[in-house]
Amino acid sequence: MEGTQALARVPQTTPPERGSQGAALARSVLGFFTRAAEMGVAFLNGLAGDTIASQQSHLAISMQMRRMGRRLPESGPELAEAAADLGPKVCVMVHGLCCTEAMFDFPGKPGVNYGSLLEEELGYSSLFVRYNTGLHISENGRALSRLLDGLSEAMGSRMEKLVIIGHSQGGLVARSACHYGSQERASWVEKTERVVLLGSPQLGAGLEKAVNVLSWVLGAVRTTATTAVSEFLNFRSAAIKDLRFGYLVDEEWRGRDPDRPFRQNRVPVPAPDHTSHYAAAATLTRDPDHPVSFVLGDILVRVPSALGCGPADEGERCPLSQSKVFPGYTHFDLARHPDVYEQIKEWLS
Repeated sequence: MEGTQALARVPQTTPPERGSQGAALARSVLGFFTRAAEMGVAFLNGLAGDTIASQQSHLAISMQMRRMGRRLPESGPELAEAAADLGPKVCVMVHGLCCTEAMFDFPGKPGVNYGSLLEEELGYSSLFVRYNTGLHISENGRALSRLLDGLSEAMGSRMEKLVIIGHSQGGLVARSACHYGSQERASWVEKTERVVLLGSPQLGAGLEKAVNVLSWVLGAVRTTATTAVSEFLNFRSAAIKDLRFGYLVDEEWRGRDPDRPFRQNRVPVPAPDHTSHYAAAATLTRDPDHPVSFVLGDILVRVPSALGCGPADEGERCPLSQSKVFPGYTHFDLARHPDVYEQIKEWLS
């Protein structure tokens, strides 16, 4: 299989000398607990990040750009200095709900991901975005646009090409950023040649729609128990509710009841004319037409939603240059699988 070639090209490290084995083990253990703590905070942000942020809790993750495990300054001379090693082609990776950038690492290969391989093979300097995934997608879209604007200003003419790869909710945040960046005529938008959407629910996520209906039904029963469960379910974050229909901009949610079922308020959000969009979807079964795949898609996102093509009354969410369906893969495989990497590399080549 072609995808296995990507991992085969990763240099193999030599075993540490005996004197350093203890220190290496200590670093490994510390790294494990650090990543576990970061994932725990990220999960909490995804579930209730809007509430955490409104309380100004230190647990709320602020949007940040990261490279090789380090957080970069947001703007100014400090960012220019930190970005001095970036080449003219930049790839920005945006993770999905309840995650950090560690979601992109291949299983058992920490630090090996689409970004690192694109840097090695196609010369893209890779950056990763970490953010509070519980905030409205449009809020994160505007924040990402500001972050990319600071990067573009810091790099100046050195940045010639920008590519954004978003997994799941991260793809919607990328699309929202492109919208707000275009409105503000941000310089980074002009340099953005390609946006890759990996399992992004452009027409919404079926699981969130089901939870919304369940919560409404339980609330309508009006018993003490069902009302308590309904209120608990409705406590889920603003971003999760945005995922119900794939909301990208403020106009789709502002001033509306987020818990009202069967009512979508999606508005047209055109993509920048000069930017090519690519989308990858997956199905649980190797037969993409199997009833299980038709209903569940990749577990979380159905194929029509990932490709932005729904019924005639919904139209096309985002014009695509190319798309690819991966039968027999899961939603999470799309973020970290050698076969998916080979497709991304082909799109970016």
